[in-house]
Amino acid sequence: MSRHESTKGDGRFDKHAVFADGLVVPRKVLPLQDSVLIGDPKGAAMKEPTAPNGGQWGLCQDDFGKPWFSNAGGEKGVWNFQTHVAYGAINVPSQWNETWMTVWPAVGLFDAQGGKSRHRDDGTVNHFTASCGQEIFRRDRQPGELRGNVFLPEPVGRLIRRGTVEVKDGITTLTNPHGESEFFRITQPGSAEGN
Repeated sequence: MSRHESTKGDGRFDKHAVFADGLVVPRKVLPLQDSVLIGDPKGAAMKEPTAPNGGQWGLCQDDFGKPWFSNAGGEKGVWNFQTHVAYGAINVPSQWNETWMTVWPAVGLFDAQGGKSRHRDDGTVNHFTASCGQEIFRRDRQPGELRGNVFLPEPVGRLIRRGTVEVKDGITTLTNPHGESEFFRITQPGSAEGN
C-alpha cells in the first residue's frame, strides 16, 4: 500500500511513500490523521479468540467495547449483542420489538431462498436474508440522534435498516424507527430512497 500526496496543494501528486508491502488481501484499511490501521489476516496482527458467535459476514463494536455480529442467512439481522461474546452468546426475546425481523423493501425481487412464505404478494422479501456489514455509528458528523444506532445492510431487499439501540432494565433492545419503511431503500436500479 502506498500514499500519494500533493505537498503543494495543487492536486498533483508529487510525493509517494510505500507504508505497507507484501500484504495478501487486507481486510480493513482505516486512514487516521497521521497513520493508517491495516487489518491483514495473514500478517502478524494480534488475534483474540472468541466464543462461538454465529456471526458470518460482519463484526463491529460499540462505544462500550461490545462486539455486534451479523447473522446473515439466519434471518435475525444482528445478534449475540447482549454482552461481550466472551461471556456467552446471549439473546433474549425482548431484545427486538415485534416488528424488528420484518423488512420493508421498496421493490420486489422474488428471491427464492426460503420459498413463497418469505415474500409478500408484491415480491418483496418480508425478512432479513443476507444481512451483513453492520456498523454502529460512533462519529459526530451526522445528526446526533444517529449516534449509537446500528446500521445493517440487507442486500437481497436492497435496503439499509437503522436500529435505535436502547438499554431497558439491563436488556439491550433494537427498534426500527421508520415503521413500515427503512432508513435507505433502493427503488430501482440506479436510484435510491432515504429517510
